[in-house]
Amino acid sequence: MRLIDRYIRAHVVNSTVMVLLVVVAVEALLEFIGQLADIGTGHYTLYNAMVFAAMQLPYDLYKLFPMAGFLGCLLGLGKLASTSQLTIMRASGVSKNRIAWVVIKSAMLMMILVILVGEFFAPPMQIYAQKMKTAKLTSAANANLPENLWFRNGAQFVHFGVLKNNQDAESVAAFDINSDHKMISAASANTALYSNNIWRMYNVTQSVFSPDQIRVKTFAQMPLSIVYDPGESQVADEDADQLSVVNLAKSIRYRYHAGLSTVQYQFNLWQRLIQPITAIVMICLGVPFIFGSLRTAAMGSRILLGVLVGFGFYVLSQFFGPIAMIYEMPPLIAALTPTLFFAALCILLLKKAA
Repeated sequence: MRLIDRYIRAHVVNSTVMVLLVVVAVEALLEFIGQLADIGTGHYTLYNAMVFAAMQLPYDLYKLFPMAGFLGCLLGLGKLASTSQLTIMRASGVSKNRIAWVVIKSAMLMMILVILVGEFFAPPMQIYAQKMKTAKLTSAANANLPENLWFRNGAQFVHFGVLKNNQDAESVAAFDINSDHKMISAASANTALYSNNIWRMYNVTQSVFSPDQIRVKTFAQMPLSIVYDPGESQVADEDADQLSVVNLAKSIRYRYHAGLSTVQYQFNLWQRLIQPITAIVMICLGVPFIFGSLRTAAMGSRILLGVLVGFGFYVLSQFFGPIAMIYEMPPLIAALTPTLFFAALCILLLKKAA
């Protein structure tokens, strides 16, 4: 039995790897084509576009693995079915549940490797690629310095002209508003420093407004009430797709304390946590198809079905992200729904399979 298990596993793994390479190559080509419009802008060259597309490969591999796994399972088991090897295995006492279990173990093995790539290689490479592209597209020396940043905490609004580094801002202004939405004071300073989790303006000039006069005061320093940690905000401001599970959790925590929306980041976090289960479900979904309607189907039919089902899963998983934000659906439910749907479909088809 162990020999049969290894034989089935080899077919599933080899077919999945082959499909994954083809799908990722196509995705990389499309990514490169999408960069052609930016070539020639600033210092962005053909070589930079190729590097940018190459840096997306680990994330593409991670993102497309469930679909490629389903198609690889169809092709791997389909080859065994078309040569009657699965029929011989069944006749010798190998149940379809055992075959499904071999497929699950194969999926778990591949998923461990894909998770390592998706969590430790993909996020930093994506961030590097985006920063490289931004730097090449803009020729100014200080193009990467954040400018004109606005923050709000309660009734205080704060403006940073330029954020030079994680602890230094220039051209800072703070405005306090009362309950009637009228300005009661305005303060300005050339510099503000971040220390001990607090921003402080230095050499401050403040104008205090009252119905009959404006009083001008000066202070050596003045604390600001905003919640803004530059180190964590760099993570929080990254696109949710570019963050690992750890950084997604940090971003959610920071955005929550800063009063920012966390729905998209929670959705992506749950998607990543559920990704191993999703991949296993999608790969196992190929088993009932092989024992059922595709048992004698041609290879082209299996490929077409794999593309359609995989594309359907991708569309469904992308569909629930915006839905969660628009209709305030719990992110966990939105992330889990596609996986539950295909898991139920897999169980139903396994029961009906011959």
